[in-house]
Amino acid sequence: MSNHGKRRGLKWAARLGIPTTIAATAPLVGAQPSFAAPGTTVSYYENTTNTTTLHNQGCSAAKLAVNGTLILQFGRPAYNGSTYGVIDYGNNFDSDAQIETGAEAWMDGFYSCGTSSTRQNVTIGTSNYCMDNSSCSMLPKSYSVAGSSWYGAVSTVANYVSSHNYGNKINAIWGSVDAEPAYDAAYSGTQSFLASYNGQSPGYAMMDDGSLESGYWTQAQEYNVAFGGFDYPFPQQYHPGMQNNWETLDLWSVSNYGHSMYFQGVTASYPYDSDITPVAGWSQMLSALQSHSSTYQSTIPYLTNI
Repeated sequence: MSNHGKRRGLKWAARLGIPTTIAATAPLVGAQPSFAAPGTTVSYYENTTNTTTLHNQGCSAAKLAVNGTLILQFGRPAYNGSTYGVIDYGNNFDSDAQIETGAEAWMDGFYSCGTSSTRQNVTIGTSNYCMDNSSCSMLPKSYSVAGSSWYGAVSTVANYVSSHNYGNKINAIWGSVDAEPAYDAAYSGTQSFLASYNGQSPGYAMMDDGSLESGYWTQAQEYNVAFGGFDYPFPQQYHPGMQNNWETLDLWSVSNYGHSMYFQGVTASYPYDSDITPVAGWSQMLSALQSHSSTYQSTIPYLTNI
């Protein structure tokens, strides 16, 4: 697009915000294979933090009545000289505080228009776009500070959902990052951002809804972004074959860490940036994971289209 190991039981649950009191019994992966795709949620490239716009988005999402996980993709990290935030998809600077307020309005809209039978996980999304391109405007002076500031935004929205008792409709608030190797070939900005985000406490899961084009990062670096810290793969599956690099990385994880990664979801962009439907992309990704016993998942829980 343009500007547009190590864990089982309690660790799995803690990374996803599941209370540890129920972690031991909380099922994470079903026992039987399944090619029945989950419902496709609608995710958003945000070009504003206007509270009315975001409230209406949340209401629309609730009325779709699709359970799952969706992404509110606000843009790439930026700094305006005094405040951290993003350059959004309308090329505006939005501070992290404005993102918090806008996301909270989204939650209000979702809660007011939905029923308890419609439940969502919502990610507060950013990107690693421009992280190694000094010609881009308003670049952060520190990607480490940008990462901790992003954690602050995610945790603030999560606390808002909790304090307003929205938990019967909004399961969890997570972070997400459209991490693409070609956006940051040097890797250092992406690494600093995620290390800082993951270094905060309590941890909030970070979904990697990016790509995995080869020729930029080492497999150790790819793994760190996809499944290090509190990170989970939620990869783009826009074209046939994109799943192969992810399965290769998953096999590398097995060989080097003794465990497979756990894929939380698949991100589609149909018909905008994709030539396959969301369900087709999801099926291809799951087939790749099931092609080796060491990376086998019975299903991939979530599917979204952005």
